[in-house]
Amino acid sequence: MILDSLQNARLYEKMHPSFPKAFEYLINTDFSVLENGKYEIEGNTIFAMVNRYETKPAESLKWEAHKKYIDIQFVVSGEEKIGVQAREKMNPVTDYDGETDVYFFEGGGNTFVLSENTFAVIFPHEAHKPGILLHETSSVKKIVVKVKL
Repeated sequence: MILDSLQNARLYEKMHPSFPKAFEYLINTDFSVLENGKYEIEGNTIFAMVNRYETKPAESLKWEAHKKYIDIQFVVSGEEKIGVQAREKMNPVTDYDGETDVYFFEGGGNTFVLSENTFAVIFPHEAHKPGILLHETSSVKKIVVKVKL
């Protein structure tokens, strides 16, 4: 997992051939005009999901992981905690769904705060639990750029 400010995104571009285009999208897009939904950047190789939601207590959320895509989670407004843990340390509670590239887990892990203009790169070997409230429920606008392995 990587946690950093968007102003430092260029430091990570050599980690994956699609990262330059993914970070360019985050840096140059005016998210104030985008509604919730899926936005293609480069077909099914790179796409973005725009989401607005209210943060929730950790116990009401699920741990998830992916196999086909790396998540670059970027907060446009608001802040949330995200749980993260090595997938191998978690207990699967569903089978992997290849159509949606997700499966769910139970277990515990560490949390970090994702606030405005920060991003987290979450790799497929890491389970994560996004959308956790900090002190009280708050509104978050987040972009998740999915980068195919």
